Formats: sequence, structure tokens, C-alpha cells
Amino acid sequence: PCCAGARHPKILWPTRAGTVSRSRGALALDDIMSGEDMVVVPKALMISPPTAYADPDIGHVFSEHPKTFRGQDDKIIAVFMMHELRKGAKSFWHPFFAMLPQPATVSSWSADELEQLQDPALVEESIWRPKRLDRMHAELFTKLLSKEYPDLFPAAELQRGGRFCKGN
Repeated sequence: PCCAGARHPKILWPTRAGTVSRSRGALALDDIMSGEDMVVVPKALMISPPTAYADPDIGHVFSEHPKTFRGQDDKIIAVFMMHELRKGAKSFWHPFFAMLPQPATVSSWSADELEQLQDPALVEESIWRPKRLDRMHAELFTKLLSKEYPDLFPAAELQRGGRFCKGN
């Protein structure tokens, strides 16, 4: 299609081999020298703020709201990905999204699991992070995107806990 894929000649990826928890990871196949490229990804295959701004469907959203998006790369990428996920199999990015694991955070862990971390700062973050995400969701999606761009960001799909805004 558009270009050659990512190259990673000295890395086996993805693999479960050699990972401690048998989760998806990478395995070095040879010595990798300091400063040597481990993975090379063509720009056309990267989800980035420039990719989002250049998108013909929603790029204007970011330009029209500089106070909301300037310097907020995570927000830009999240909004771009949500838009692409809505397209389903029609999205150029669909094969990439399909291979990603379901997201999970320590915010959904039990008190016993959090205690095992032995990291009070991370436990504290697990408590305030969902509250911070709720505030961001209300400001970004409820008050802005679904009101100004209802065709691009339908309110029904952007409810917390909905298709794109899973609990944590």
C-alpha cells in the first residue's frame, strides 16, 4: 500500500517468549549497540499530532480550538484515535487497532492488589486518575466535541463507560 512497514532486524516482536509474565513483549535477537536504531517506523505509519492535524475529516477540529489542543499531544492523539476507531474496518489504522491489547490500569485493581505494589504514590494516583479523567471527559467531549461536532463525535458514543470511554 503506502509504504514499507516498520523494521526491527534485531528484535523479535511481538512475542511472548522470554517475557516474565508471558505477556506480549519483544526479545533482542542480537546485541544492540548504544545509539543503534532498534525499530524504524515510517512517518506514514505513525499516529502523531501532525497526522491528526493533517486528517481531512477532523484536522480542522484541532486548528479551530488552539487553547484546548496546543501542546496537548495526548488529547490530540486520543481524539484522533477515537475518530478512527469509529470508522471500524474502513480506517487505515484498523489492523493496528485490532492487534492492540485491551487497555487496563491500576485504577481497576482491588485494594489487596494495590497494597502489593508497595508504592504509595502509585496507589494515590490510582485513586485520583479516574476523577481527573472524568473532568477531562466532561470538558473535552461533553462540553466541546459532541456539541460542536455531533456528526464526528456523537454524544451517545462518548459517554463515560461507553464504546470509546471505558471506565478507567
